[in-house]
Amino acid sequence: MLVGLMGLVACEENGDEPTPAKVDDVDIYLAVNGWEDLDKGVIYSADGDTIYITEEGQHIHRLAADGSDWYAIISEGGDNGPRFAVLKNGQRLFSTDQYIYDICVEKGNVYTLRSLNPNGSIEQEWVYRNQEQIYEIDCYEYFSIQMVVENGHVTLAPYYTPTPRYWIDGQFVIMQGIDGKLEYCFIDKVGDDVLVGINGTNGCPTGYWHNGNFYNDIPDRMSINAVKLVDGKVILAGSVVVGQGGSGVKTAPVIVNDGREYRTDGTVARLIAYGKDLYHLCNSSLSQIFKNMKPVPLGYIEVKNERYQDVFGDRINLSQIPSLSDFIVVTKKKS
Repeated sequence: MLVGLMGLVACEENGDEPTPAKVDDVDIYLAVNGWEDLDKGVIYSADGDTIYITEEGQHIHRLAADGSDWYAIISEGGDNGPRFAVLKNGQRLFSTDQYIYDICVEKGNVYTLRSLNPNGSIEQEWVYRNQEQIYEIDCYEYFSIQMVVENGHVTLAPYYTPTPRYWIDGQFVIMQGIDGKLEYCFIDKVGDDVLVGINGTNGCPTGYWHNGNFYNDIPDRMSINAVKLVDGKVILAGSVVVGQGGSGVKTAPVIVNDGREYRTDGTVARLIAYGKDLYHLCNSSLSQIFKNMKPVPLGYIEVKNERYQDVFGDRINLSQIPSLSDFIVVTKKKS
């Protein structure tokens, strides 16, 4: 399959030119909605193969990986609002009227974080393992949209909590050294290593809580939208304020990798750790996936929609598709 470096989005430190990454031991899948068909979602491989196309009226919200298997949260229209479903390698595992925020898969067990109505007053959330409810959360006390599962332990990020704490296996852990309620926080956990990215609200400064200590040694005026622990290193992704423009505050995306600052040309939509490697997705007018801060070459696909053929012709590089929905890294299957 032909791959190219067309439209590589820079992810640089000190202005260095990006060097393409080598990706030999894994497969990378990318999700996009409204491309080949305006009312469908598609999953591509990084080299341009079509892995899966949804049915009419379905959209892909989130991807997950477990070894060489891929999973997806999809939504579809219904008489009483959207219904959600989880796919495994393109086959439907289950459907639900509940809203699914996040999915993690470990050793074949599918964990989902759900609520009833994300557009109204949310009173409760639930964590399911496969189709069994294992936890219930009072959303007036704690609300989350991000989940981490490791060795069967479930950790939820504090997207809202009136006191500084995080949630694991139905119990709260107080984060010492922080005051005030927390909002819009993100979490990662590897063994006993816990990292919480905190966006400053209600008197609490922006920074990160790591293993019992709060740190604010981050770029000035940074907001955080993802965190990851990779081989013991702290990775933060977000944006920094760089000035004032005609339409308001201007920001620039940034990644802080083990204390080193990298500016990117697109919003960092997701961080993934695979072994000791860090992968991330940048979205802007162009899209790009990186491995250890180096761009992954992406393949070309056929343009089947006449609306886009007038703009791009018959073929397009995956990097030219703006705002990919999600991506995952899966173990390469043995041939």
